[in-house]
Amino acid sequence: VPITYRIFSYRLASYTDFIQDGALECRGIMFDVTDISNPVLKASLRLIDPGGLGISDTALYVCDGPKLLVYNIHNTYSPQLHRTITGETFYDVIPYGNILICQVSGGIALYDISTRYQPVFLSKVLN
Repeated sequence: VPITYRIFSYRLASYTDFIQDGALECRGIMFDVTDISNPVLKASLRLIDPGGLGISDTALYVCDGPKLLVYNIHNTYSPQLHRTITGETFYDVIPYGNILICQVSGGIALYDISTRYQPVFLSKVLN
């Protein structure tokens, strides 16, 4: 059975949103949008400073400020954290074949993702 999903990020909230429990927590939220007029909340990941994200096969790469989080999303609504990469501030990622292009503080970092859940640092191009 194919699963339809959309990935999006937003930073909008109303006053009533802020009085809810956990309102000041950042999250990666996943909805089932099979019926686009009735999205259903399926999963939520707690994040510190969410930024860009990218998918390659069943690997989800999430920029979370001082970390790059690598999840296995084979089970779409139950992501499993496989690896956390630190040492940079990560802003955005683009999977391109077997290369993960990361916008980081001070430039662009390149990782080999031929083993999807185990990115290997290749080089950094400074601004």
